[in-house]
Amino acid sequence: MAELDLSAPSTRFLQKLIRERTPVEIKLHNGDILSGLLRWQDAECLAVETQLGEMILWRTAVTYIRQTS
Repeated sequence: MAELDLSAPSTRFLQKLIRERTPVEIKLHNGDILSGLLRWQDAECLAVETQLGEMILWRTAVTYIRQTS
């Protein structure tokens, strides 16, 4: 398994969103859009808390993540 690069700007940005519990919109490659809160990240996956419950997404499935507030 790959290591999470804690010095990468993208990793630091996502950690900030997690720490501050900032609402996000996540677009997947299949066109689905999820709204919720990022809960944690590792080198391969992200966990997002949505109205449907907590979901684990593989990073390779994500097109973009943007904060919504």
